[in-house]
Amino acid sequence: MKKAVRKLYNQEYRQFAGTEFEKPGPAIQHDFQLFDNFVEDTPPSEIDDEFLEYLNGQRIKQLPSNLYEWWGQQDWISSVQRMAFDFISIPAMRAETDRVFSETKHDIDQKSNRLGPDIIEALECERRWMKAGI
Repeated sequence: MKKAVRKLYNQEYRQFAGTEFEKPGPAIQHDFQLFDNFVEDTPPSEIDDEFLEYLNGQRIKQLPSNLYEWWGQQDWISSVQRMAFDFISIPAMRAETDRVFSETKHDIDQKSNRLGPDIIEALECERRWMKAGI
């Protein structure tokens, strides 16, 4: 798995190493202007390989409460950060919509393919209401 992820990183994300990445979502506001100025004026140390830097870095002891916010703070490895946001933004599943379409196929077979959308919608509502005990 590490080899496959490394290959994907090299093909799609390595070119973004050391570049500024606009993070999704609202920016976090704070009152640390003095600290921010210091950090901006401090030249970063060179990182040869951001992917290896991430893999060999310290492990976190506890899962962050907000994964997007935590990854938003990892701007020292911008290419890995961009890769993380791309993968985190993919929905884990579309179970509910798939379930509805799957259940609907029982109503629409070769014998009843002339049902209109209003009848199919009514049948689905009725099925859901019956399952809910309404």
